[in-house]
Amino acid sequence: MEKLRKEYLCFIFLALFACTEDGSDFSPDVSNPGGTGTAGSFASFVVVGDHLYALNGRQVKTFMLSDNGEMTLTDELNLYATLETVFPYGDMLLVGSQEGVFFLDRTNPSELTRLSVYRHITSCDPVVASGTIAYSTLRSTRCRFGNVDQLDVIDFSDIENPTVLKSYNAVEPLGLGLRGQFLFLCENGGLSMYDTAEPTNLIKLDELMFEGAIAIDVIPTSQFLIVTTNRGIYNVQFSDTGDMRVIGQVTAN
Repeated sequence: MEKLRKEYLCFIFLALFACTEDGSDFSPDVSNPGGTGTAGSFASFVVVGDHLYALNGRQVKTFMLSDNGEMTLTDELNLYATLETVFPYGDMLLVGSQEGVFFLDRTNPSELTRLSVYRHITSCDPVVASGTIAYSTLRSTRCRFGNVDQLDVIDFSDIENPTVLKSYNAVEPLGLGLRGQFLFLCENGGLSMYDTAEPTNLIKLDELMFEGAIAIDVIPTSQFLIVTTNRGIYNVQFSDTGDMRVIGQVTAN
């Protein structure tokens, strides 16, 4: 019952905060892939434990979710940047913005503090992480700003001084996700799978295209990939040898 109350709160929150978005998780607008992006790299709010963190313009708002169904605002952190995506990672939140990637400390879950920022040229910027390595896509295609399409590999082992280990060329990159040592990247309209055993030497293992659809974001699970496109949702199976194949889909007519 407690879980249902919190899920209901999140649904109401989505209705309030995402009503001005042009798209949805089922049929998103590629030019503005924001929204909730449930657990994906384009998520604009996330629930971690009893707290909900939401991007609102230039601020990260923190809400406490109570068992009785109440949602209480506990903090507003202004990052003085145009915020777009949020990714929970341990005791941190990684916030992608048009100006860079912010690393926030949530040791006190009710009050976030800024640890550091990796700044880049103005560009749309989803981000995911594993270990002390973050992966961030920058794109100019279908983005309000920017003049480059690339994948950045960021080392944040020194959290106060995150640095770029390497930048890779990418073709119209959008959302991305990590599962173990594999990075899944929506690019060139399809989905690419990379081996990240050596972050400075990514190896492309496979590429999967979706007929008549453009891959926008990917949510890796233990065995499958949930891929959102402009035509619907695909369930993709993958193997450690680098093979991907569609095993199910729900698409618009």
